[in-house]
Amino acid sequence: MDHQVKIRGLRVGPSDVEHALLLRPEVVQAAVVAVEDARRGGTRLGRLPGDRQGDAGRPLRSFLSQRLVSAVGQTLLAMRMTAQLRAKLQVRLSPRAVFDAPTVARFAGAVDAAVAERDGAGVG
Repeated sequence: MDHQVKIRGLRVGPSDVEHALLLRPEVVQAAVVAVEDARRGGTRLGRLPGDRQGDAGRPLRSFLSQRLVSAVGQTLLAMRMTAQLRAKLQVRLSPRAVFDAPTVARFAGAVDAAVAERDGAGVG
């Protein structure tokens, strides 16, 4: 099931934001939900606890924006790369393969497996 929401034109998974928050030492628990923002319009992710205390939430918001924009960039690169491989090699290869294979050697193995599947090898 897809739990992503569209915020400012980008699809964001609340669980991705929770994971990023938990990387910070000052955060011990995180729960993120999407809420409609009637005042500003559109959808937002739930407010950070520091929002009511002036700028206390600013470092976390800054950290999240950098972390999540980086993740979006990596995902776009993975999508482009796998699209080119699918077109040139005529294989079934998901962008997920890039993230499931953290080294070049392991990704090459995933590409080799896709080529073998295309050629009918290993089909029993």
